[in-house]
Amino acid sequence: MDYERGLEQLKRLAYNTDRYQEFLIYENRLQENLSNERLYGSTEQSRASRAQVVAQLNSLAGQLGANFNDLCQRPQPAPQHNYNGGSASQVNQQNGGLPLSSSQRSKAYIGFSSQDKRYLDELHIHLNQYVQKGTIDYWDNTKILPGANWRKETEKALDSAKVAILLVSADFLSSDLITKVQLPVLLKAASDEGTVILCVILRPCAFQDSDLEQFRPVNTQPLSKMSQDGREEVWNNLAMQVRHILRASS
Repeated sequence: MDYERGLEQLKRLAYNTDRYQEFLIYENRLQENLSNERLYGSTEQSRASRAQVVAQLNSLAGQLGANFNDLCQRPQPAPQHNYNGGSASQVNQQNGGLPLSSSQRSKAYIGFSSQDKRYLDELHIHLNQYVQKGTIDYWDNTKILPGANWRKETEKALDSAKVAILLVSADFLSSDLITKVQLPVLLKAASDEGTVILCVILRPCAFQDSDLEQFRPVNTQPLSKMSQDGREEVWNNLAMQVRHILRASS
């Protein structure tokens, strides 16, 4: 059962209703339960606790005309046929096994170098007001819990990114993990699936000589050369742009 999908679907139903705060409480309880189980393994107590939260979510969903268990199920795509009458799966095999449909993209991905953590903290402040309202859902590697498989968590976040916020600096561009692993995935998503790439220039760097040069940056003057008010304006405008992109995709 895909609980993340179910929570995402139910959040949309509960948003702007008097049940939304109740949903946030249950969402937090379920996510905490799942995180603890990933860290410490499944126990009878953890399963019982999860069953209780799921029952509460089902009750809440029922008041909104839905069923939480159903929301957690991924729909089976109907077979698609080409003009020769072949199914989509057959066409897929003819194309070397490449997937014909993209995963659902509804979140923001933040890429940054650990050397630029203070800029990430500034961005969080401007995004979190929208997170509280349920209009932005973002991920960066500070959300990876101790003991979690960081590679799988990162891959999952990349696959769900409708918009990628990249905090660009010399440290960012010199990171093999970023430029050789993460960026190729994002660039392909931008080309094939319309993922929006938003580059924020943090400090002077060779942005114009990087693979990101094709994307117009959010700011031309590096944030390191701006006043506090100037940086706040950049972050504020960026947060509003991300909200607009994610709202349009929902």
